[in-house]
Amino acid sequence: SQYRSGRSVARDALQKGDLVFFATGRRGRVSHVGIYSGGGRVIHAPGRGKTTRTPSLSNGYFKQRFLGARRYL
Repeated sequence: SQYRSGRSVARDALQKGDLVFFATGRRGRVSHVGIYSGGGRVIHAPGRGKTTRTPSLSNGYFKQRFLGARRYL
């Protein structure tokens, strides 16, 4: 429901605090969300018990799985 609400944001117009959504599963649906932190990076928790990370959105894994972004404020 987060992905369906808020305003859609183009990848080249991201601002700090925008939520970015990814399809990490096989079905091509939203299955992971992160917070855009600026400089082409996203804050995300890779899994339970793992340390949060700040990978680049141009990283092959995230670039391939990027579905879109939303702004709420």
